[in-house]
Amino acid sequence: MSSSTDPIARQSVSLPGGSCDMRVSAGALERLGRDLRIIVGRPRKAVLVVGDDVDADLVRDVERNLTDGRFFVHVLEVPHGRTCRRVDAMPDLYASLDGFGVTSEDALVAMGDVDVCSCAAYLATTWCGGMPFALVPLTLDAVVECVATPHPLDVGESTEMVSVVCRAQMLVCDLDLVPLEVSPETLRARAIMVASAVAGSPDAFSSLAGDADAILSGDVAAIQRQLLTCGKTRGRLISATSLAVRQGVGYGVTFERALASCLPADAVAAAGPGRLLAEGIRFASRLAVGVGEGDVDMVFAQDALLDKLGLAEVPCSIEPGIVLAAIKEAGLKRTNRYLFALPLAVGRVRLTAVPDEVMDEHLGAWCASRSRLATAADKDEHSTDDEGEDL
Repeated sequence: MSSSTDPIARQSVSLPGGSCDMRVSAGALERLGRDLRIIVGRPRKAVLVVGDDVDADLVRDVERNLTDGRFFVHVLEVPHGRTCRRVDAMPDLYASLDGFGVTSEDALVAMGDVDVCSCAAYLATTWCGGMPFALVPLTLDAVVECVATPHPLDVGESTEMVSVVCRAQMLVCDLDLVPLEVSPETLRARAIMVASAVAGSPDAFSSLAGDADAILSGDVAAIQRQLLTCGKTRGRLISATSLAVRQGVGYGVTFERALASCLPADAVAAAGPGRLLAEGIRFASRLAVGVGEGDVDMVFAQDALLDKLGLAEVPCSIEPGIVLAAIKEAGLKRTNRYLFALPLAVGRVRLTAVPDEVMDEHLGAWCASRSRLATAADKDEHSTDDEGEDL
């Protein structure tokens, strides 16, 4: 782990039943062992849950760091990716915790991607009624999501069905270790930032729009600022006393899930989770206008921000009826009400009933638009192939 004299950017994030201290900086991980003692009190045992793709030298460095903090460390390796985030994977993990003899007064530290951190959030929240928990995310999407909204667990063929409210008391994002260049994880983080800013407040949206160019150029200060702002916004949403406000974190998610379920696997992989969520955001904002509540200017501003952040539209040829069936399945699988999280204004995303004729109109327009993109992309590909043959 490298050292840094840069100050650690910090933000206290309100969560149901407590708060999380977010720390974002190059070299932030160097204080992990000492800082973990603050949330535990008297150090005893610490379970380090790591993805199997995490560099072995980094694992040893963190284990040594925790040992220096006077913790007796057990390393629990789990598969990276969503394989670890399944209900049927939990019994073996619980058995490991039992074998380590950890209690509600010991600590659990998660280090890895968004799935590893989400799996660990479930373990920390449920073991012995909850135990002190710290996150060390190694991807940007894990930073913005896992503090307040870790991904739910999959059950059989049903995805994201079993959820918990995260109990993380500390998140340490070491920018020496988290890739900032464009990747599926980075694009997903940017999409989450946009969705959170729209659901959060006009100030949050203006701040993100103002920092967009700096984020693209890799400006660390801007990235720090927006990571912290996004975490604070999502924490405020899920901590709200109003159920209507809490549901704002679902902005764009239903359409994202529907699209992922009805597109071919290779198309889903090519698009990536960030662009799928961006499509959900775009579609929901247009539905809001269609039901007479949304603001057209906000739609255009949001589109411009998504495009600037590299979240391009997804070319695909698919029938509206197929997408509609997938939307209903994704929505009604988790609630008995067929409602959409729509941005009625910036800072006011609410579950709203959408008349069938409005849904049909906008879904038809969306499918036609993306089909034209797919046709254009196909022509470009064939044109490139022909030029190569001529050469």
